[in-house]
Amino acid sequence: MQTSIDSEEKAYNTPNGSHSRSNRKGTVRFMGTDQLVRVTLGVPDTYFSIPAHTRWHNRYISGFVTTSQDDTELPYWVFWALSKYEDWIVKELSND
Repeated sequence: MQTSIDSEEKAYNTPNGSHSRSNRKGTVRFMGTDQLVRVTLGVPDTYFSIPAHTRWHNRYISGFVTTSQDDTELPYWVFWALSKYEDWIVKELSND
């Protein structure tokens, strides 16, 4: 399953030259599942993660994107939601 995110330079190169909307797009795995979601990413705030948000099951979810920790295949990008969404997400995943 192919995942990708736009380069960090794209977050800085806006059409009007301003840096007020420093974001970019990506397609990543959702919460360690095989589901792919489109996310909007910001600029990395640490070496390990990038702030991000998505809409999933008609709900806005904020979190972060990081690389996989799985050594059995090629590295991939994965979205992890903030813990305040955890109960709702577990419920929705069990309904899928």
